[in-house]
Amino acid sequence: MTQTAQRIKAFFVTLAELICMLVLLPQTVYFVIRISSMWEAYEGGKSEVFPAYVCLVALVFFAFSYTKIVVAYNRPLRECFWDRGAPVSFGERLRFVLTGPELWIKALIIGLFYGLMPLKWTLGAMAALTEELSAAHRLLSLAGLLLFIFFSAMLAHLSATKRWCREKDQSSYSKKKRERESGFVLVVYGMGTGMFIVTFPFIWPIIAVLISSLTVGRAIFIGVLLCLPLVFRTLRALRKRRSFLKRLDEVCAERGYTRSQVHKPYLSLFRFAEGESFTLSMGDKAYSCKLISARKKGVPLALSEDGAMSFIHTIRIRSIVLHQYTTTYDFDYESPLPKILIINPVPKLVCHVYAGKLIELDNGSSIGGYKLFAATGFLRAAELDVLHK
Repeated sequence: MTQTAQRIKAFFVTLAELICMLVLLPQTVYFVIRISSMWEAYEGGKSEVFPAYVCLVALVFFAFSYTKIVVAYNRPLRECFWDRGAPVSFGERLRFVLTGPELWIKALIIGLFYGLMPLKWTLGAMAALTEELSAAHRLLSLAGLLLFIFFSAMLAHLSATKRWCREKDQSSYSKKKRERESGFVLVVYGMGTGMFIVTFPFIWPIIAVLISSLTVGRAIFIGVLLCLPLVFRTLRALRKRRSFLKRLDEVCAERGYTRSQVHKPYLSLFRFAEGESFTLSMGDKAYSCKLISARKKGVPLALSEDGAMSFIHTIRIRSIVLHQYTTTYDFDYESPLPKILIINPVPKLVCHVYAGKLIELDNGSSIGGYKLFAATGFLRAAELDVLHK
């Protein structure tokens, strides 16, 4: 089968899957909550429309999450993206999404599907909200919802291309992983939406009582308690960075080394800074050094040969992994000097993604033209003048 034929087949398979999921899940959730024993809490007054609005909002978020999975695991489209050299900038990825036919044709077909089919068959929640409106107003309401779904689908395509830039091994897109990710999304948006609607009438009175009894002092106290983990992480990161810079100055003074001014020494803890952080001169040798930070000690850091660093966040219940997602940055930069990455603070695990597996890295490891060190390892190597080894 030719590549074009594979893309056409994958297009129609994913289109059919999206239509089924965008209809079946919200319809199932809406009709389940219409069971009389669950609906009694909303009968009377304006609260009857609340479950319908919740279903539609959940539909937009579900469209993003499920479309992202469907696109990411579309092998012909993924390989077409890789064949173009896997553009990494946002503008290049946006151009790939908007100039390709996938997004537009699917959006047109799904829009026609919703427009031509009776709403009570495809969007029961929308039908309940618009049953007393004129045909023109119903059409405008549906167009507004479809516009939100379209933008969520476009963002999903962009998110999938970002994943393709980060994970370039076919083993990262196995059938088992796809089933696990799809199942997680279905559970979250299916059961989660249903449980929220069912329990909200019973939880809201408790929340209302708590809010009514909340004073300014109590609100500030609760806010401070919620912020404490972030404050402790921030103070820990600042302390470690300050300690590293102080010890670096001591090593330079002891050994006669010189260093340039550190570029954004503390701001780089909170925002990723481009380019080198400082240059370290050791006699006739000089090194271009870049500081990167991992403020959450328990979040693994994965580095790749092409200059990407990804923090791997995991949602789990004990040993059961429910969902994983990554935040990725580009640490690569140009320098005529040997380049060194210094991780400060450092997480429990720093690894390299190779053939779909995580390989742990240690002080002195080389990756993509960089030598990797934790702060203490770098200071020890500089003190012994073995950074080049």
